[in-house]
Amino acid sequence: MQRPVEQKYSEKLTVLNQRGQGLLIKIYNVKKQCSSESRPPCLSDKTFEGAIKYISRKFPNTEAKGVSALQVLNAQHREVVNSLQQMYSVFVDTLEFRDLAYETITSIASSQVHLDISLNFTFTHALLDLVVLYATILILVAQIDDRKAILGLFNHAFEVGRGNADAAYPRLGNMVVEYEHPVKKLVEDFNPISKVILNALMSLPKLYTRRNLPGDQMRSQFVFSITNNPNMMLQPNTSRELPCELLSLERIKKWILFGFLLCPSQLNVAGAADLWKQALQDGFVLPLVRDEVFFIYGAFDTVLSSSKDKNDRRRASEAQDLLGHVMQNAGPMHRERRRYLRGALNELTKLLSDSPGLLGPQIALVLTTLSLACDEVSWLFRHANVTPPKAKHKPNMDDFVDSCLPELLFHIVKMKALVNKHRKIIQNYYRKYMGGYHATRMRELMQKTAVCPEVETLLLSSIVDTLLRLGGKDMEGKTDFDFQGLRLDWMRLQAYCSISRPAMSLREHADMAYSMNTISLHSQFVDDLDEVLKTYGDISFIAFYHRALETEFTKCLSSHPQMQFVAAFPLVAADFMNACSVFAAEERTTIGERSVNMVNHFLELTAKEIKTIVGNLCDRRVKLQQQLEPYKAVPLYVKAHPNKTGKSKSTKVSGNVVIPGTESERRLREETQGEDALLSSLVHLCWSINHFPSIAAWEHMFVPREYLVAHLEELFIRSVMDMLQYNHETSEIARPSEVLHSIRAFMSALRSIELHVTIDMTRVLTAVLLQETQPQDSHGEPTITSLYTNWYINIFLKRVAQGGTIIYSPSRKAFYSRKQGTQPIPFKSENYTDITGELAGLGVLRCQTLTIL
Repeated sequence: MQRPVEQKYSEKLTVLNQRGQGLLIKIYNVKKQCSSESRPPCLSDKTFEGAIKYISRKFPNTEAKGVSALQVLNAQHREVVNSLQQMYSVFVDTLEFRDLAYETITSIASSQVHLDISLNFTFTHALLDLVVLYATILILVAQIDDRKAILGLFNHAFEVGRGNADAAYPRLGNMVVEYEHPVKKLVEDFNPISKVILNALMSLPKLYTRRNLPGDQMRSQFVFSITNNPNMMLQPNTSRELPCELLSLERIKKWILFGFLLCPSQLNVAGAADLWKQALQDGFVLPLVRDEVFFIYGAFDTVLSSSKDKNDRRRASEAQDLLGHVMQNAGPMHRERRRYLRGALNELTKLLSDSPGLLGPQIALVLTTLSLACDEVSWLFRHANVTPPKAKHKPNMDDFVDSCLPELLFHIVKMKALVNKHRKIIQNYYRKYMGGYHATRMRELMQKTAVCPEVETLLLSSIVDTLLRLGGKDMEGKTDFDFQGLRLDWMRLQAYCSISRPAMSLREHADMAYSMNTISLHSQFVDDLDEVLKTYGDISFIAFYHRALETEFTKCLSSHPQMQFVAAFPLVAADFMNACSVFAAEERTTIGERSVNMVNHFLELTAKEIKTIVGNLCDRRVKLQQQLEPYKAVPLYVKAHPNKTGKSKSTKVSGNVVIPGTESERRLREETQGEDALLSSLVHLCWSINHFPSIAAWEHMFVPREYLVAHLEELFIRSVMDMLQYNHETSEIARPSEVLHSIRAFMSALRSIELHVTIDMTRVLTAVLLQETQPQDSHGEPTITSLYTNWYINIFLKRVAQGGTIIYSPSRKAFYSRKQGTQPIPFKSENYTDITGELAGLGVLRCQTLTIL
């Protein structure tokens, strides 16, 4: 048997995991295309129905001679080949991946590699990822309903055009038939190597138990709290299993459940069943890829209930009992965990924003918190958007609804933005850490190694030399680092030292293994922080739950406590591009357009909501200003000064008359009036959009405050027109002095927005008022100038010219209307021609914008 040096296990695992993720996305796209309106014409055209039915029934062996149903393919074989070529190549890639992945897994198993997540972390992590990826790909392929039609149609059309069948078709047909029921076939595939998988899984119980804590237990243990022990704030996490602490809980759960699903015979081993039950209690679905989920209880029921082993059938019954327990308890447990995480993330973001230097020693804690928070968001979206399976107890659907989800999303994106902003602090901290403590520690451990073969010595020497160079003065100020070689060397070393009877056993050098695992993680903080954030803080899967995200956004706008976190939604949408894969470049445009459109949609609706609130507040301010008009005091004066009848004057005012100032009266703090609620909502929304000055999404830059400026300009223009109260039918229009007072009150209310958001309201007001001095505004609508000019020329002056009804009074410097006969007076001229009041106000409205400002 060849040594791992020749087998190159590390390289194979790295490449297969990368290519497998890309292949998984391609299979996902094939499945979605087959179930959408954009499916290939040959799969939806009625003329091909007979051919599809025949091929699906006879698959994979299809005899073309004398079959009339296949004649349509002979005439259109080129179109069929062109439309199905890409899909067919995905299935060919799947076949090649299955062969290479299974060969690699079985080869590692035959080498009797010792797998322990705390020792050979990278190697065990990569192998378990490959096992889950292998199963996920084949399960997803089996869920493509048109897989037989795609392969059969393409092969027949290819044979018609080339004269012979495609070389890969026979093996493809066998793969599709064998994996018709993928779980049963996968159990057969992994049965010979199940002990190796169990070896890796049994290193997870302590880690999973430590990470999978309910919310109340986290609270009592002060998990994710820096302030609980202030003396340790500046101390980095020195845990021997630091990389394990950062692992996604969702990933660990997938390892456990998929591992035991493929190797159910190993549930009889001591401790395995307890780990299996603990993982099953988390939920009833597992994520496959994006919005595709896997009902894990149904899969276990299929595997265990069909077994001849009594223990397996008993576990199938236990699984059904656990499903009932999950339906009742999983939702409340996750809700409490999310509640604790909201508080923990809020505390962390505030503390680290005030003291960003703490990001250096505490970045591991930040990433652990982010990882668990993203897992909770994933759990909620995946369980809330599927139909629960049948069980003894029905779930309470309210358990899958979280009114505080915007707050959790906000703290996640804010923490990621904080880490990105201060990435140099983190990079410099761990560069010095690696060049100082790690270099010295590794040199000491290497000197203590008594027996070290040549290859292992070369790898260790290379790693130590790399670390020592980081301590040099020439590294000061450098920002471009690349430690991929160091991490791959460590992965190679894990493979060499973990096989059966190695020349250098990793278990005998556990201290070196723990140190190297930590060094590998710290090196990522220096040269690949973007990938670290994507690994532990990515929620881009929400791009495929965009309808649910829009629903949550609508709820957020209508929920007063959550309004201040509304900026989380455009920021989440801006990260949709993280869901793209380099192996599926064709979907980049689709996801990018969705990201841009949703960011624009969320910002538009937020600005409109603020505009509505501001409009209501300004209208209230205008009404308060109107209460101070002189004519509003007439009813009060009449009541206070009645006609002289010999009776004493009564100063009692009627209850239906509003006294200015009553709107400010408060009897109890809890009693809030309409304006108080509006002002509170305005503060929350303005704080949210002011928190992030700009948002980048797919080569686009969005500035939330500019959306608000545009909507405020529109509001001011519309409100000015409403203040005129112009009626085209009756030619009625408001008095210039009233309009001027209303505009000033409206502007006073608009200016108060500057207290809550950083925008230049003077620019907004000036732009609108300057437009009002022109015949038309920017929207082509009439302005104050045009309406008043037309009214005075076409309405007022015409009536003056007619004579008799309107006369001029030199003493009062105004025109007055006279009533002649029984004809009603359409308007009082004195209300529009008073030179000291109305005409002066008209002049200010027309020309003196600076006077108004």
